[in-house]
Amino acid sequence: MNYTAINKIICVSLGLFLVIITANTLLHLLDITVWRHDAVYYYDSYFFKLEEEGRWLNYFLFPSLKHTPAHLSIVLSFFCLYIFTYNVSKNITKDVFFSLITSLAILQMPALYSLITWPTTPLPSFFLLLAAVYFPRRKTALFFILFGILFNGSFNNFYNLIPLLFIGDVIERKNIKYTIKIILLWVLGFVVGHIVAQGVTYMLSGHFIHIAEWRTPHPVKSIEILFTNTQRVFDNLQDHIRLLNITIFYAIVCLFVISIKKYKLNFIPISLIIISVFVSTYIQAIPLGLFVSTRTPFSLYASIIIIFSIAYSQNKKIYNLIIIILSVLFTYTTYIRNIENIKYYKQITNSYKNALLDTNIDFNKYKSVTFISTDEEAKHISEYIERKYNLHNYYMEDLASAQRWMPVGKSLRIKNLNLDNNLNTSHLQFIPYGMYLIAQDNGNLFIKFNTQINKGNDS
Repeated sequence: MNYTAINKIICVSLGLFLVIITANTLLHLLDITVWRHDAVYYYDSYFFKLEEEGRWLNYFLFPSLKHTPAHLSIVLSFFCLYIFTYNVSKNITKDVFFSLITSLAILQMPALYSLITWPTTPLPSFFLLLAAVYFPRRKTALFFILFGILFNGSFNNFYNLIPLLFIGDVIERKNIKYTIKIILLWVLGFVVGHIVAQGVTYMLSGHFIHIAEWRTPHPVKSIEILFTNTQRVFDNLQDHIRLLNITIFYAIVCLFVISIKKYKLNFIPISLIIISVFVSTYIQAIPLGLFVSTRTPFSLYASIIIIFSIAYSQNKKIYNLIIIILSVLFTYTTYIRNIENIKYYKQITNSYKNALLDTNIDFNKYKSVTFISTDEEAKHISEYIERKYNLHNYYMEDLASAQRWMPVGKSLRIKNLNLDNNLNTSHLQFIPYGMYLIAQDNGNLFIKFNTQINKGNDS
C-alpha cells in the first residue's frame, strides 16, 4: 500500500479542516470590541509597565501600539506564529503538508487565547518570532544574545520558543556537544537580555525593575522558600497540562519515545531541547515565586506540538498516518475549549456594553461618570450572564471585578470615566436601567450594577 500518497491526501484534507476551524476562531475573535482593562488602548503612558516589567521595547513602541487596530494586531499575531511554527516543523520533517498541520495546530494553544484579549501588547514579540525565522543563525551566539535582548524588552516568555528553530539541526547533527552549546547560548541570551532590560529601566526611571505587588513576588531567600516556589510553579504546570486532552497528550509522549528510540544517538540531544523548552517558563518563575498564568506558557504548548513533527520525521508509513490523525484530534479538542472561552469573554463584555447603550444616555454631557459597583456585585452579574447564556470559562482571567468593567465605558468613548467603589452614595436616588442602576448629582453621573435583575430568572 502506498502510504506516502495516502498520508499526503489525508494531510491536505485534514489541513483544510484545520484551516476552517482556525478561520472560525478568528471570526469569533474579530467580533470582540472590548479589551482587557490594562490593554494599551486604555492608557496614556506605558511607563508603569517599564518600571514593573522592564518592557522597554514596548515602552518605545507605545505610541504606535496604541494606534494599531486590535483586529489587525490579532491577524498579524496569528500570521507570525503560523510562519514561525511552519518553519520549525519544516526544518524537522522536510514535509510541507504535515508542517501545515503543525502550524495550524499551534494556533489553537490555550496560551494564545488567554493573551490575545490584550491584542496589541504582545505584537512586538510576535514580530520578533517572525524575524528570528529569517535572521541568519550561523553566528549562533550573536543570534541568541540579540533576540534575548529584544524579547526581554517585550514578552520574554516568547524567547523560550527560539531553540525550536534549531531542532532540525540537532536531529541532523546527532551531536550532544552542539545541543549543549545551543542550550547554553540560549540561557546566556536570556541573562544578557535581562541585564539590558534592568539597565534600560534604570536609565529611564532611576531604579531597577520593581515587580508589582499584585504579582505577589516571593523571592528565594532560603531552601524552604525554594521548595515552596518550586511546588507552586509545578502546580501551575499541572494545571496547564490539564487544559489539554490528557489521553492524546500521553499518546504524544509515547510516540515521541518510540520515535527517538529508533535513533539512539538522537535520544539525548532531542530530549534535552524539548524538555528545556517545555519547562523553561516555569524554571524562570521559581526565583521570584511568580504565578504562571495560562497566557504565559507558550513554550510548554509549542514543545508539545513540535513533538508531533519529531515523531513524524522519525517514523514511516502507518505510524505517520496515526500521527496525522492524532495531531488533528488534539487540535480539535483544544479548539472546542478555545471557542467556549472566546464566547465567554465576548458575551459578557457585549452584554455589559449593550446594556449601557440601551440606556440611551448621553454620558459625555456630564462632568464625570463614576462606576461604583464593588467586585462582589461585578461577580454577581458576570455569573448571572454565565448562567443565562450557558457560558464556560476554562482558562481565561474572569471578568468578575469592577475594574474589568472599565474598558466597556472606555470602548464607548465616555470621557471623565472613573472607578470608585468606596464612594458614599446613600444620598443618591438610583433609577433602574436594566442591568444598571444610574443616578445623577450636580452634573455628575453614577453607575452601578443592578443585582436584582436576575431574581427569578436564573433558568
